Amino acid sequence: MPNIQALQTIVDHVRNSPRQSRDAVMAAWNSSSTLVDVLVLNSAVSSLGLNAHLNCSTGIGLSFVWNAATVTQYIGRLFRIGQTKIVKWSLLYIKGTISYWQMERMCRKFVHEVAPRWDIPGIHHPKLKLLFGYEILRLMFTHSFNRFSWYVEPPQSVQDYTSERATILGKVYSGLVHLIQTCPLDLTNSTNKENWKAMETVVEFIGPAFIDLFYTQSTNTVGETIYTPIHDIDQQDPNITWERIYKMFPYIKEHMGRLLGPMCKPPIGEPERDQAAFRQRAAVKAKELGVTVRDIRYKASP
Repeated sequence: MPNIQALQTIVDHVRNSPRQSRDAVMAAWNSSSTLVDVLVLNSAVSSLGLNAHLNCSTGIGLSFVWNAATVTQYIGRLFRIGQTKIVKWSLLYIKGTISYWQMERMCRKFVHEVAPRWDIPGIHHPKLKLLFGYEILRLMFTHSFNRFSWYVEPPQSVQDYTSERATILGKVYSGLVHLIQTCPLDLTNSTNKENWKAMETVVEFIGPAFIDLFYTQSTNTVGETIYTPIHDIDQQDPNITWERIYKMFPYIKEHMGRLLGPMCKPPIGEPERDQAAFRQRAAVKAKELGVTVRDIRYKASP
């Protein structure tokens, strides 16, 4: 724990704070001879126009911000020209609480707004852009797993946001992004081109299919599902290969109705989460993938 010799707090919005007062506080903070060890900033104040990096390289985010752009701005106060140390930020969330629901909304909004405009070489399909968008967000905010898993299987409770299944799905999708980047297919080859198009179409099924094929599932004494990897699957870093993805194609085709069930459930927080809402989402997915709605099961098989 730091020896807190002084604590300076700025709580007013930047428009309500005298410019001279803010400048004096930041000058004292950035001075090498300062006695201030901790600077507490409101995110509305610290997200723009302040340089806090000359005497600091560690930040902790305690309050939730709805806008991802604001988060990137306030963590950027330490990533400035002239910073000589490795910068470390910790953004704190309370597991199993509404904080993760808020985070999901923030991530979803940011990725859906920005991903279509990103120019990623070779990535043109909208779903692949979303996948890469969530991976970029993971790297930006040091998430423990790719939040594309929340898009694939919308959480039905606050516990689902950090469940073992969501974590595995997210790590599978991070592995897929890494595979696409490091082992790109030669699309001049007709077979590779056909496989690439198939992968684009079923990208959201790859995570659930991977779990079905390469993990065993059991239930513990309190009713929680336990996932145990088989073969040479690393729990922390699943080994995603093109060969394994190709193996999933016939499995996905055969079990698409069951796999679609969890994907069509409206997430927690939606005003309508009944059978009618499920059927509406299922109709959209069915049209998109060329399957019939009756093939989609409301409850996924264990």
